[in-house]
Amino acid sequence: MNSELDFSWSKTKESAERIFAQNTGKPLSDIEMKVLQGSWEGKSYDEIAKTYGYSAEYLNKDVGNKLWHKLSEALGEKISKKNFKEALRRFPSPELRQYTNTNPPSPTLNATANLQFPEGSVSLDSPFYVERCNIESLCCETVVKPGSLIRIKAPEMMGKTSLMTRILAQGDRENYHAVYLDLSAADRGILTNLDKFLRWLCLMVRNEK
Repeated sequence: MNSELDFSWSKTKESAERIFAQNTGKPLSDIEMKVLQGSWEGKSYDEIAKTYGYSAEYLNKDVGNKLWHKLSEALGEKISKKNFKEALRRFPSPELRQYTNTNPPSPTLNATANLQFPEGSVSLDSPFYVERCNIESLCCETVVKPGSLIRIKAPEMMGKTSLMTRILAQGDRENYHAVYLDLSAADRGILTNLDKFLRWLCLMVRNEK
C-alpha cells in the first residue's frame, strides 16, 4: 500500500497532538491546526488564507513559522512545510511506544544497538555530537558579549544547527532571551527591500517575545 495514502490526515493530526502534548503541555491552537491540515492537503498559504479568511502573510510568518519551529524543537530536527509529513510519519504510535517501554532490550545486546543515527540536528546530550576544537568555547564566549555577531558557515549535514543549539543554550544559561528567525520563510520581496525587511524583523521579534 502507498505509504503516502496510508498516512491519513487523522493519523497526522494524532501524531501532532501527541507531540505537542508531550513536549509543550499545550494543545495545538485552532489556527495552527488549520495550517497543519492545509499543508497536509498540499495547499499554499494563499489557498489556506482564502479558505479561512486570514491573510497569507499572517499564516506564513506568524503562524506557520512558529508551528514548524515548535515541531523542530520537539522532534530534534529541522521541520518545514515541505518535510513535516515524513517527520510525523516516523513518530512512533502509542502501541509501539508502549511495547518499547514494556519490552526493554536484552542486556546481552551491544549497547550501541539502542542508538539511532541522527538525521538532523542532535540534542544537547546526544552521543553523536562531535565537538570542534575550541569552536564551541569561542562561540559561547562571544554570544554573551553585547553587539556580538557569530557567522556559522559550512556545507550541509556538518552540524551547524547542532552547534547553534549549544550556543543558544549558553545564552539561556546567562538569562538571555533568544528569538528564532528563519529567513528562508520570508518572501524574496521582503529580503530585497530594506524597509519591508526591517518591518518584518520587528514584527517577528515582537511575536517571539
